[in-house]
Amino acid sequence: MQGAQGHRLTIRLACAAILIGLSVGACGAGPSGTVMPAACPLSETSGVLTADGDRLGIAHLLIRWPDGWTVRQAAGRLVVADQGGTTRAGAGDLVRLPGGNAGDAWIACPDLHVLSPSAPAGSAG
Repeated sequence: MQGAQGHRLTIRLACAAILIGLSVGACGAGPSGTVMPAACPLSETSGVLTADGDRLGIAHLLIRWPDGWTVRQAAGRLVVADQGGTTRAGAGDLVRLPGGNAGDAWIACPDLHVLSPSAPAGSAG
């Protein structure tokens, strides 16, 4: 009997090791050592992008943009540009952003959708 129980324990430990390996293998290293999802989206968040100093966030979430993306000033507002330098969205835009939550930060995937752009500076509303 003791041998059968030991064999079952070995099988359970092997299965657990395989599952852990698959879970870790599904993610890759992102900027600053964060774990980035290997396949997007894991989840989605949406809201109006707001400027917080030199960063863009949604409500209380800081957004960690994909590798190569930058946040900069353009046309009087803070914008985010992809790795090719194309402006994708800016402060005041209503966006849908796939990714995953990591505490108080949102780890963004590159599939950003602007649902409603903000009014251009100086326009009447």
